[in-house]
Amino acid sequence: IGLYLHCMYNWLFSMRVTLLSQFWFDINGLTLFFHEQDL
Repeated sequence: IGLYLHCMYNWLFSMRVTLLSQFWFDINGLTLFFHEQDL
Protein backbone atom coordinates (compact mmCIF):
# COMPACT_ATOMS: atom_id res chain seq x y z
CA ILE A 1 0.00 0.00 0.00
CA GLY A 2 2.80 2.44 0.89
CA LEU A 3 4.55 1.89 -2.44
CA TYR A 4 1.27 2.35 -4.32
CA LEU A 5 0.56 5.66 -2.54
CA HIS A 6 4.13 6.78 -3.20
CA CYS A 7 3.75 6.08 -6.94
CA MET A 8 0.38 7.86 -7.03
CA TYR A 9 1.84 10.87 -5.22
CA ASN A 10 4.77 11.04 -7.63
CA TRP A 11 2.41 10.79 -10.61
CA LEU A 12 0.10 13.53 -9.30
CA PHE A 13 3.06 15.76 -8.50
CA SER A 14 4.56 15.34 -11.99
CA MET A 15 1.15 16.00 -13.55
CA ARG A 16 0.74 19.17 -11.49
CA VAL A 17 4.22 20.39 -12.43
CA THR A 18 3.50 19.72 -16.12
CA LEU A 19 0.19 21.61 -15.94
CA LEU A 20 1.82 24.52 -14.11
CA SER A 21 4.65 24.78 -16.65
CA GLN A 22 2.13 24.62 -19.53
CA PHE A 23 0.03 27.33 -17.85
CA TRP A 24 3.16 29.48 -17.34
CA PHE A 25 4.19 29.13 -21.00
CA ASP A 26 0.64 30.04 -22.11
CA ILE A 27 0.71 33.21 -19.98
CA ASN A 28 4.14 34.16 -21.34
CA GLY A 29 2.90 33.65 -24.90
CA LEU A 30 -0.17 35.81 -24.26
CA THR A 31 1.85 38.65 -22.73
CA LEU A 32 4.29 38.57 -25.65
CA PHE A 33 1.36 38.58 -28.08
CA PHE A 34 -0.25 41.61 -26.42
CA HIS A 35 3.06 43.47 -26.28
CA GLU A 36 3.51 42.94 -30.01
CA GLN A 37 -0.04 44.18 -30.58
CA ASP A 38 0.75 47.38 -28.66
CA LEU A 39 3.78 48.01 -30.86
